[in-house]
Amino acid sequence: PLLALGSTAGPALLNGSLAVLMGLTLFSLGTRFFSGETGSVSLGLVWGTTTNLLVAITPRTDVTLALFLILAHYAFLLALEDNTSAWWAVLGAALVGFAAGIKFNGLAYGAGLAPLALWVAWRKGGVGPASRLLAIMAGVGLLALAPWLLKNWVLLGAPLYPYVAERTVEPWLQTLHEAFPSAPAPDPALSQALKGVRDPVNL
Repeated sequence: PLLALGSTAGPALLNGSLAVLMGLTLFSLGTRFFSGETGSVSLGLVWGTTTNLLVAITPRTDVTLALFLILAHYAFLLALEDNTSAWWAVLGAALVGFAAGIKFNGLAYGAGLAPLALWVAWRKGGVGPASRLLAIMAGVGLLALAPWLLKNWVLLGAPLYPYVAERTVEPWLQTLHEAFPSAPAPDPALSQALKGVRDPVNL
């Protein structure tokens, strides 16, 4: 929406804030389930990763996807820790739904979390309670995903865009693309020179 309104700085600032939140989430998770040192190392690795820093200042969705998935892992681990309430399990399902809305490959990560979700549900007391909790989790996950499907339907005419749909470019996105033309390809000689400098220290 911010890009559609013509703001390129807004999405970058939002993404950068979410990258900060992702680091703090990993710090909290590592500290709670392992040790303070683990939390500190996790935080340092995330904030010290060049790729993460470069992506975090762009309007890309990867940082947001990673944040929702880390939060989903955290929620399911808390659900395992607290067997008296279904709140954390339901929250985890909602976060997986948000991740899938950000990027459909979030569904693959959700499938990876399915065994953990099944174990959390089974610990609630057998087939009946487990089935009810799984149904609630599935419903909440779909509700969390629904706004993105609705957005795709309204803006692009296909809920699962770009799948099962013709590729298209929205007028506002075309205007933005024209305003920032692609840079010309670098001189091959420069690439070779950089390769010669990089290779001796490349691990």
